[in-house]
Amino acid sequence: MDQTTRDALLAMYDVPDPAHPGRVIPGYDKEHAERTTRIVLRVAEAVGLDGRRLADLEITTLLHDLGRTGMDPELFGAVFGLLMLCYFFLPFYRRMGVYTLSEYLGRRFDERSRLLYSITNMAFLLIQMVGTLILGALTLETLTAGSDFAISYEQSVWLLASVAAAYTIVGGLKAVIYTDF
Repeated sequence: MDQTTRDALLAMYDVPDPAHPGRVIPGYDKEHAERTTRIVLRVAEAVGLDGRRLADLEITTLLHDLGRTGMDPELFGAVFGLLMLCYFFLPFYRRMGVYTLSEYLGRRFDERSRLLYSITNMAFLLIQMVGTLILGALTLETLTAGSDFAISYEQSVWLLASVAAAYTIVGGLKAVIYTDF
């Protein structure tokens, strides 16, 4: 991939500063994307992928964390948020006898609020899962192309979805929570 294309892809991690028009917040995930790309390309070259597949893989890997763009690195996974959850919100929710935020919204406001939040949350999760399946399928297709185990894009999507579903069904939500951290 040429440097202009690479710079354009990495520039997508930078976001306009809403508090200061004309100013840009540099993307903190750029270095991570570049490190991951170097590692993935080394592995891909070692297994014998050709130039076109390497270029596709480089683009995919550079964009793999684009969904976190704009998040303040100090706030991402902040200890303060977890402490607030553990010492303030969680006891409050337990006293009320609620287990989810949508359940709380339904009690605090009305069922329409609960329904709106649930629909919005499901739409967000669907968008996130679609992106994950697309990038995962492209990666699998690229890595296996030209080998005895070549997997098409459609097969990759079904394989990834099936593995995720089986893992969740067999291990339950507990298994999903353990692997998310």
